[in-house]
Amino acid sequence: DLGVIYPASVTGYVYQDDDFSGTLTGKEKIVSGYLVKLYDENGELAAMDKTSIKGKYELTDIPPGNYTLGVTALKGYAFTRLGEGNVILNRTNGEGYSEVFHLGLKENKTGMDIGMILPGTGQGAAFADLNDNGVRDEGENGLPGVTVRLMSEEGEEAFKAAIGEDGGYVFDAVMPGRYHLEYTLPENAVFARTGNGGNTISGEKGVGESETFEFKSGSELQGPVCGALTLGRIDRSRSEERF
Repeated sequence: DLGVIYPASVTGYVYQDDDFSGTLTGKEKIVSGYLVKLYDENGELAAMDKTSIKGKYELTDIPPGNYTLGVTALKGYAFTRLGEGNVILNRTNGEGYSEVFHLGLKENKTGMDIGMILPGTGQGAAFADLNDNGVRDEGENGLPGVTVRLMSEEGEEAFKAAIGEDGGYVFDAVMPGRYHLEYTLPENAVFARTGNGGNTISGEKGVGESETFEFKSGSELQGPVCGALTLGRIDRSRSEERF
């Protein structure tokens, strides 16, 4: 009939992707009572629904047009990698969104699944080793200018932190995978001597790396100790040793 609009619909499942596969295999824990919102291209709310006891949501009676999903992760969670079982990208503060997609007349868009994962946390310190003994002694603070990067197995930067006066760094919302830490020193600085219970990082031209490690869902990593000192501090230390 003329003037009749045949509405479209969007359906999917919400689950916890503990293996970080981005795929809904049927073994994951389903999330019920979870709110999913649909926004039109003007940012207006077009539809919303909460998932059933089976984790399914259904957005119905939607006019043709361009839309995006908007959701908020469970407390402490983030959205898993994009894949066949997850259409959501991460924003800050737990917010997530899908890429824009088009709905045609009477279209039933299925497979718009949403996967979440419990991320981990990594922390550690880089200190100024004032006496070059490789150990962080009382009164030795951070070495400003040091940059710490969490690098993926593929060589991509996952997180980056600049060391301040306290020497500490924290990486939150770390996804499962294999990583290593990369330490870049400021100009005229070198890594301190290595030893048990002290600095474990060494390198050339101001860049050092940790060993590769496995990071699992919800892991809490304590990074290796990194000590460094400036070349001027080395010269003064050697002069003091002569007297």
